[in-house]
Amino acid sequence: DDKLGRLLDVLEETGLDDNTIVVFTSDHGEMLGERGMWLKMTMFEWAVRVPLVVSFPKRFGARRVAQNVSLVDLLPTLIDLASDDRSLEPPDRLDGHSMLRLLESGADDAWPDLAIADFNAGGAPGPMRMVRQGRYKYVHLADHPALLFDLGSDPDELCNLAGQAAWHDIEERLRALALQEYDPQDIRA
Repeated sequence: DDKLGRLLDVLEETGLDDNTIVVFTSDHGEMLGERGMWLKMTMFEWAVRVPLVVSFPKRFGARRVAQNVSLVDLLPTLIDLASDDRSLEPPDRLDGHSMLRLLESGADDAWPDLAIADFNAGGAPGPMRMVRQGRYKYVHLADHPALLFDLGSDPDELCNLAGQAAWHDIEERLRALALQEYDPQDIRA
């Protein structure tokens, strides 16, 4: 907090705060003893949820956005902010979506409310993919049972709903998103 505050103070002192976009984030969270686990090698909220603060007072005010966003949404957002309302088309398809409407008004009717994360590094029992859409989170771990959580009613992810008939449609929808253009066996190989 102190370092970020000092950076913002310097921007204000130099008059650069009017035309500077500040983005504060992290690439991953950490398990700091929750569930007796350490490091980041899970898809529980403590390990995958990261801070994302975007500040550009000249363009939008302070607000909290409830929808799921992802770090891959930053590039399309920054392109939109830099374009000055001109349509700039990147030379290749970008993953992610511009968060500009969310930042300006807190709402975007076309927002997919989706975040996808992968973990394949050391310590993982196999390729792992998490899909979070709305209040639901699905975790696909190759050769292991799936995990499905309703984060609205179970924010601590204590009740796995995967395999339960009442949650079948949600599980199948999220599973299809998880496996779209993703083959765990290819990744393992």
